[in-house]
Amino acid sequence: MSEDSVDSHVDRPKVRADVSARIGTDFRLQIDGVADRLSSRLVGIRTGEYLIITTPSVGQSGDIAFELIPGNRVVVRYADRGSVFTFETSIIETISTPFPLVFLKAPTVVVDREIRSNRRIDTSLPARIESDPEITGVVTDISISGCSFEVRSQEPLPDRLKKVSAEIILRLKLPGIAGEIGAKGMVRNVRKEGGRIALGVAFVEMEESDQLAIDEYVKLSD
Repeated sequence: MSEDSVDSHVDRPKVRADVSARIGTDFRLQIDGVADRLSSRLVGIRTGEYLIITTPSVGQSGDIAFELIPGNRVVVRYADRGSVFTFETSIIETISTPFPLVFLKAPTVVVDREIRSNRRIDTSLPARIESDPEITGVVTDISISGCSFEVRSQEPLPDRLKKVSAEIILRLKLPGIAGEIGAKGMVRNVRKEGGRIALGVAFVEMEESDQLAIDEYVKLSD
């Protein structure tokens, strides 16, 4: 991803010296020696000394135990209150009892990029709207604030979903992410395009980890 494309998506980064995340914040980890980005959660912090996070599950990226070693480099990203934070750190130690946890060295530099615009990319992602019956379709474009969800016009679409301001629960699949991304959304517009019906959906509520996953997907699609 080019620096120009980053600057079109976020404000100029600010630098801080500590981690402002609240306990329970979802983290995305990039660990040296592991190809995939992994999910974790902050469970403890001692400012200026260390962070404690949940150990990513083996099922996320095969057997990662050999990479969870003291000194190994970790890049952490998390979303919080309209910003995406990034910092580089290293593993201090891991424990397996009484719970599997990883201790990370407290970073000295945390980059804070405030999201200010919602760059939208074209895509083709399997998705569904929770309904009775369930509506399956494709997300044809997406940003961190919303998406376009399309179904074939022959598919029965409940009248309530054709109304502007209708509330929905949308679930979609992102490449490289286990499970589905979920969001509460609101229908902003309804369009009939050829043999398809397109719903313009604004995201109104989403887990921070899901927002971060969409943010990463959009940026990596440059």
